[in-house]
Parts: sequence; structure tokens; C-alpha cells
Amino acid sequence: MPVDNIQKAKSKGLLQTQRQNSAGMITSRYDSDTEGQLPAPFRSKLHHLFGQIEKEFETLYTENLHLQDKVETLQERLDAYMAVDKSISEPLETVDGATKAKRSASHISQKIKKSYIASTSRLVSSFRQAAPAYTVVKSFHGHKDGVWEVNTSKLNPQIIGTASADHSARIWNVETGLCLLQYLGHAGSVNAIRFNPVKDRVVTTSGEGTAHIWSPQVSISSMDALRAQSSEDDLDMSDQCETNEENPDQPTTLRTPLRELIGHHSVVIAADWLNFGGQAITASWDRTAILFDAETGANLTVLKGHDQELTDVRAHPSQDLVVTSSKDTTFRLWDFRDPNMPVTVFQGHNQ
Repeated sequence: MPVDNIQKAKSKGLLQTQRQNSAGMITSRYDSDTEGQLPAPFRSKLHHLFGQIEKEFETLYTENLHLQDKVETLQERLDAYMAVDKSISEPLETVDGATKAKRSASHISQKIKKSYIASTSRLVSSFRQAAPAYTVVKSFHGHKDGVWEVNTSKLNPQIIGTASADHSARIWNVETGLCLLQYLGHAGSVNAIRFNPVKDRVVTTSGEGTAHIWSPQVSISSMDALRAQSSEDDLDMSDQCETNEENPDQPTTLRTPLRELIGHHSVVIAADWLNFGGQAITASWDRTAILFDAETGANLTVLKGHDQELTDVRAHPSQDLVVTSSKDTTFRLWDFRDPNMPVTVFQGHNQ
């Protein structure tokens, strides 16, 4: 065996040994149990994160080994090609042949460099945060706790409403990002907010077990506009809204609802408008949904059948159809068009 081949075999064997040792060091570094002062949940989370990092490194390390093998193979081919090309081009002693051989060697060399750079840069780029595929147009600030729901008005696309765990609901101007009104009538977390499709009304639900109907139409500059937008049978809004005269940029505060919908015995998680906004339907953790008259607040129908807490309720925009969903893994379609109110139960989910 030629000396060069013996040296290559030895180098390759040494390289494989180094790779195995490196892989062993990486594995043993995170496999050892280290007792510390961290609580068990934090220690478990850290082990999980280190495990993910270890898997990423193992994948990249394996790819790097394959690429190194390819680089070595290409380098051997390049050396052999250059040797053959040299033996052919020397007797010919032509300028064109030498130039062609140099270009071919340069092309292969550049190919090797690009492959190696791509493999090494992957390790760095995998830990960089990817650029977001979206652009933030506007942020809305004001709530002091989690925001459970955001909804838009069908009558006025320029306003949106938010329901928050800070016991408040807010009405916002989409263009300016300013809060126009904050509703503080609930004593618990506000879980949902839905705009009436035909009137300037909003229904909100709360963890206190009630739902409130109130008017989202306010004027920051003058309370006269608010009174003009309210119908004659509404409550006197002058006693409900509070404006900050010292700081006009502060939102108007509303504390008293037009209607309070009472009947549930647990958290009211969602609500929607039915019968073109003439009725409101609520969903609760007491496993029931209740249909209310939106004008009087009277309890019309109690929907029973779910085995666990309800999670949402949605009404058809033009038909008297309602869908309720529950933690019992089912959702139900209630048909109010039929006096017997048939119910269709949909099954298939396992959570």
C-alpha cells in the first residue's frame, strides 16, 4: 500500500475516533443528573429545554459529518482530476488546455467552499429569531390584565371592543388606537363582548354569573352626542358616564348597564345576539345556555343537555339557529324555527 494511502487511512480513523469522543462528550454533558436547589418543575423544564438543544446539536452534528465526508470525497476527486489533467496537459503544452484545467479546478473548489459555509452557518442561523411574516400596524394599550376577546362592530367598522380579566370592557377607535369608553359595570372578569348587529348595543359576559347590555356609543368631546344616540326608553346616561375634564384624552367611564341578564349559577363565558338583535343568548359553566329578551331582560328559554361546562355560543346571522360548544367534547345545534326546538348533537372530538 502506498504511503499516502496509509496516511489517509490513519487520518480518517483518527477523525472518526475524535467524532465518537465528541459525540460522547455532548451526550454525557446533559445525561448526568445534577442535584440543585431549583424546584422540581423548574428542573424538569430545564431538562426539557436542554433535551431540545441536544437534539438540535445532534442533528446538525450528523449533517456536518456527512458534509465533511462529501468534502473529503470531492477533495480526493479534485486531486485525482488535477493529477490526470496535469499528465495530459503537460505533453500538449497548450495554453487553452491549462486554462481549462485551472477553471475546472477553481469551479470545484468554489463548490466545496459554498457547501462548507452553508453547513457551518446553519448552526448559527438555527438559533437566530426568524423575521416575522407580519407587520404590527397598531397596538392598543390600556387593559391591566389578560384580554379574553376582541370583536368588531358591524354598524361602525371604525370601533372595536375588548373584554378583559381586569373586570372591564373597552371600546377603541381603530384609526387612532385611542380608548373611547371603558365599561366598569361588572364585578368579575369580562369574558366576552359581542356587538348587536342592528343597534348601538353591546352584550358582555362576566365571571360573576351575569351578562350586561350597554351602549358603546360615546362622544369624548361632548355628552350631548351620547344623549342624542340613546333612545327614549334607555336610562339617563348622564348618571352613568363619567368624563375626565382635566384630561380629555382619558376614556369616558360607564358603570351602569341598560339591561342586566340574570339566571345563571356560574361563570357566563360567552354570549351572542339572536333574532336580528332582539334576543341575547348566553353560555355558562353551569352547563346551560339561556335565551333572553334583549329589551326587557326576561328569561325566555333555558337550553339544557350538555354534560360539562359550556365554552362558547354562536347564533346564525339571519336564521334562528344557535350552536353551543362544551367541555364534554360535543357541540349542539339548536333550531328555534321549529316550536319543538329539535337539537342535533355533533360528536367526534375527544377533548
